[in-house]
Amino acid sequence: MKEIDIEIVRKLQLDMLINFANFCDKNNYTYWLSGGTLLGAVRHKGFIPWDDDIDIMMPRDDYEKALREYHHERYKIDCVLVNENSWLRYGRINDSYTLLKTNYKAECNESIFIDIFPIEGLPDSFIKQRIIYGLAKLLLSCSLASYMTYSGSKRYNDRDAGFLEWKYYLRTAVKYLFITVLGKTKPSFWAKSLDSLAKRYPFATSKMAGCVISGPHGTKEIMPREVFGDKIMMDFEGLKFWGLKDYDTYLSHLYGDYMKLPPKDKQVSHHDFRAYYRE
Repeated sequence: MKEIDIEIVRKLQLDMLINFANFCDKNNYTYWLSGGTLLGAVRHKGFIPWDDDIDIMMPRDDYEKALREYHHERYKIDCVLVNENSWLRYGRINDSYTLLKTNYKAECNESIFIDIFPIEGLPDSFIKQRIIYGLAKLLLSCSLASYMTYSGSKRYNDRDAGFLEWKYYLRTAVKYLFITVLGKTKPSFWAKSLDSLAKRYPFATSKMAGCVISGPHGTKEIMPREVFGDKIMMDFEGLKFWGLKDYDTYLSHLYGDYMKLPPKDKQVSHHDFRAYYRE
């Protein structure tokens, strides 16, 4: 198989984003650039130089409609909403002409992708919010254990500070324990459980909102629903896509001083895959 370099991976991801964004605009579905992709648009007018993915987010109602209605010969939607046997807890557009080699089980059959995250309504109560996110974190751990293979936890592996090194071994040990206990369970069960938990509060009528099922940002993504409101066109790789008008509140919640570049040793991809064209 022919390996695909990072520049071509980005081009293929951008092509998927263009197609899905046009579909959303045509059908009046709201989407926004999300997470590091929105940060890249604001700070770099495109991909973060060391990043290798594209994320978008949608209000829950538009998210469910779009995932069920989007069809393309090459780009295939997958998640438990459209495939009851899927291991994916959130929406993903896959480039079916490609293949990824990862530390996930072979049956995950991954391709180059872009992720689509639903934004949910949340209760007003601080305690109820933390209960939901605590349960989501537990279900997420179970979900990951059901489809991951034994490999070290990368999160603290590249840290120079000696007192943090123990976290790498602790996280890896916990990961191995979860995989040993839950590795034979069905990933779709955990994906459905997470999706069911996430959408308990309607987005349109809630005062607070956030992404419950993604994982990386956790409670940092809890913010007033008005933040996920008005949208503006933003530059991304020489093209225009929708982003949050109040991107400052969103990015500040997630990253703090988001215009400041991280240290050189943190300017690395958080993914671990190699991409190929399918034969």
